[in-house]
Amino acid sequence: MARLFQKVFMASEFNKAWVRTGEFQISGTDAPVYGGAFVLATSLANSSVYSTYTTGTKDLSKMIVSAPVTATVLQANAGVYVTDVVKVSDGTINGNVYREGAKTLILQANAGEPVSLRRLEQDDCFILGADNFVTAPTVGQYAKLTAASVDLTASSTLPATGLALMIEQSLTISEGTSATTPAYLCRVEQV
Repeated sequence: MARLFQKVFMASEFNKAWVRTGEFQISGTDAPVYGGAFVLATSLANSSVYSTYTTGTKDLSKMIVSAPVTATVLQANAGVYVTDVVKVSDGTINGNVYREGAKTLILQANAGEPVSLRRLEQDDCFILGADNFVTAPTVGQYAKLTAASVDLTASSTLPATGLALMIEQSLTISEGTSATTPAYLCRVEQV
């Protein structure tokens, strides 16, 4: 089992305005976040450079994001984004951090580390790992936002409002030589 996010075909690949940079926070404090986390933009981040000269200067390219407060969020009121973490394998040996090679599964941004955000649009398709869900989804059914969580909850019916994903297919994803990671092909049914 793993947390993962792999884009298949998303509107954000063609519209640069729908790809933003964000900093994940929990109760106003920077926190680590995995790829495939479903978040809401809450505000613009303070500029790390200009705020030293003028207090409160905003960074127009970076947003503060957090888990949804409730399970129902209308896109007209707040943008729903999915985190798209890009990293390489890293590890610490004798106090030195080594980074090498591309990594595709279980990607996590450290607290305070900027992360790529993709705004969700109708019919966007992507792959999520089994651990991106609070409850196991069923192919042909739906998944929706979870209150106070970045993970999704399976639903047998299409919610009346809010974000809903259709679970299109069950997959097994590989990294390296073994194909052992359960995952799901998802399509945005409604925003």
